[in-house]
Amino acid sequence: MALTKNAQIALGGGFLLVIGLAFVFLKFGGGGSPYRTTVYLLDDPKGGCVIDDNRKERTITVGDNRQLHWIINHDNCRDKQAVVTVGNFRRTETPSLDDCLNATTGGTNGIWLFAQREALQHRQSHSVIPLTTKGRSQLAEGDYDYDICAGANAGKKSDPRLVIDY
Repeated sequence: MALTKNAQIALGGGFLLVIGLAFVFLKFGGGGSPYRTTVYLLDDPKGGCVIDDNRKERTITVGDNRQLHWIINHDNCRDKQAVVTVGNFRRTETPSLDDCLNATTGGTNGIWLFAQREALQHRQSHSVIPLTTKGRSQLAEGDYDYDICAGANAGKKSDPRLVIDY
């Protein structure tokens, strides 16, 4: 059965509408599904684990009010309970001198990007670190460098980047 010209136009318009809605849903985080990034750990010859910089995402891009989950993978580290901590979020590329136990570097460079409090229990885990970015009114778009550390004292650090993009 052949479709009339009007039916073809309506069907095509409906198809484009569905595609457009899917794009908006994915672009603006509809549904609230978290952005997941995996933190791979390796055995440290000095004991414990270190972050595998060769398998680390250098840049993570998320929007406002967006859940971000750092998933910790211990497959290549004997310590299956090794702790990972995030902290020291800042607008500069200059590495922090501190470990990740502090939430920010302090002063004008230190920034906390998330709705959860800066408390260590929100930023440290051996399985997953779930945080939700603040809204647009509280969080400027742009690049934020931060530290991600392994170890109970959060002293084995790495410096990736988080990009907030609206």
